[in-house]
Amino acid sequence: MVNKKKIFLASISFSAYEWLPYAVGCLISYANKNAFINKNYEFLDPGYRSDSLELDSFHESLKQADILGLTNWVWNQNYNDRIAKIYKAYRPDGVVIYGGVNVPENKTVAEDYMTDRPYVDIYFVGPAEETFKNFLINYPNKGLAGHEGTFTPKENNVVKEKTRLTSAPIPSPYLDGTFDKIIVNESRALNALFETNRGCPYACSFCDWGGMTKSKIVRKDKQEVLDTISSIMKYENIERIEIGDANFGIVKEDVEYTLHIIEEKKKRKNDIYLSFGGFAKNGGKYTEEIMRLMNDNFYGHHGRKFVKLSFQSHSDEVLKVAQRSNIKNEKLFPMMKRFQNDGIEIDAEVIIGLPGETEDTWFTTIQQNMDFNINHQKSHPLWVVPNTPMADSEYRKKYKIKTKRIYVPYDLDQYKTKDYHNSRISNKEIKTKCDFTDPSEYQNLEFIYQCYSFDNKKLMKIYDIWFWFNTLYNTKVARKWMLQSSLSAKEQFYKFINLIEAGKMPFFAEKLKEYRYAFWNTIGKDEPITKLESLYLVNILTKFSMRGNEVVDLFLNQSKALSELKLIYPDINFEHFKKIHKDSDLYRMYFVTAEVI
Repeated sequence: MVNKKKIFLASISFSAYEWLPYAVGCLISYANKNAFINKNYEFLDPGYRSDSLELDSFHESLKQADILGLTNWVWNQNYNDRIAKIYKAYRPDGVVIYGGVNVPENKTVAEDYMTDRPYVDIYFVGPAEETFKNFLINYPNKGLAGHEGTFTPKENNVVKEKTRLTSAPIPSPYLDGTFDKIIVNESRALNALFETNRGCPYACSFCDWGGMTKSKIVRKDKQEVLDTISSIMKYENIERIEIGDANFGIVKEDVEYTLHIIEEKKKRKNDIYLSFGGFAKNGGKYTEEIMRLMNDNFYGHHGRKFVKLSFQSHSDEVLKVAQRSNIKNEKLFPMMKRFQNDGIEIDAEVIIGLPGETEDTWFTTIQQNMDFNINHQKSHPLWVVPNTPMADSEYRKKYKIKTKRIYVPYDLDQYKTKDYHNSRISNKEIKTKCDFTDPSEYQNLEFIYQCYSFDNKKLMKIYDIWFWFNTLYNTKVARKWMLQSSLSAKEQFYKFINLIEAGKMPFFAEKLKEYRYAFWNTIGKDEPITKLESLYLVNILTKFSMRGNEVVDLFLNQSKALSELKLIYPDINFEHFKKIHKDSDLYRMYFVTAEVI
């Protein structure tokens, strides 16, 4: 009888909901199709929970495992490092494998990454199903050496060219039982991710999608996709399903998949939230039909219905620097107008602080979105993802980019929004217990605070504009009057700022002061490392996308806010604002700055 080696793989998520460990599920599913691996290895149930190290069952799996594999992203890198060190204490003879998008592809960066992690034995770069399978087949005879697509610190090997996508089938872990035990035994809500294809033909500077997949698009077997959807949708404790494609809506089959999700949804007792990794960037042939199906059959986040279009910027200069010149926003405009003519709201997604951005280019984006009468502009702070063009030293040199690290303690990141709300109401600030001596207790995020087009002071002005727009437009407090005004967005902003500086808008002056405090103590602080110690700063940066507490504070101080806004918009009233939020719990207002029903 063969004494099988035990393998424990984990993809740890940090979220209000737990994500099923799709990345390692694919590795297990692919490897288990090999007869040799089935004969010589046993896979333990994969790890996924954000509180994994608090679970006895997780530690028991670490003790049993001969091989530990961890998928690394920015948000779980340090947590994985802690897991790996604990595992080595349990099993000094065990093998630790790291994979995922956080494993550097650049040789110089990789050497530093390896040096910092002597407890890791082998690294995979790029899509890893084939690499992992070959490693398991060869490992009994070759140990850790000689595996294509890997490198090991013990042999001082350098990173080899990452594995390119091939026509090999994309695994189906939902169909072969890989996740069955997890789903059945988990009492909490789960999120389920799956793919219909892999690859992205674009190479946006801030995104690792195109780079990681070598651009070639590989499609999954159609029937397997349909069966995967049926398998996921039958479980009532899966409350969110996400299609993890980079460009969903390119082919006709994508419409069929959406229709199948709708049909399976009708069989469920409870609702399910549908989301997408990314729609076709240039407005694929079937994108509009899919968006209409989604709008007709699914509610968005917190009950809202809308169509989101990812513009990132409306500035030609900014889009050129972001390597998005081959993605044309204007191709989406006719579709946007058709949606609006049919009464469907449009949300625009943009990134704050891209290289090339200035006060004027930022106003260009905001003005155009206002001219489009968009419902809500969702803006994300720019942070650097490993293995992207933006992380490359030559790119940084070319655009004079300076970055900083921000440490976000895991303990603060686990607080719920209601806890944050209660702490503000009671004036009892929640502080971290982390002393930042153990890197496994915090996330390590990298942000750009200076480049050829702005320094941190000019970036603060860009965020000032965002504060104004978000506070007055996104909240719907003054949107109607902003759109009716004869003044441009820039003129309205400076009227707002000048009144604040003249001492005539004390309520908004206090809000702006609070917001600037958050900026200067996170992204804007000119230092190599900033350690966040309060829940307030953590929430504003990571959960609220550099948005403050505007909705709640406006709701609680309507008379003050209204009297000050009349200095800019004499006819403004708050009847619409009262109606929108009348029956809402205050803490829910922190989630979005659009309507909370």
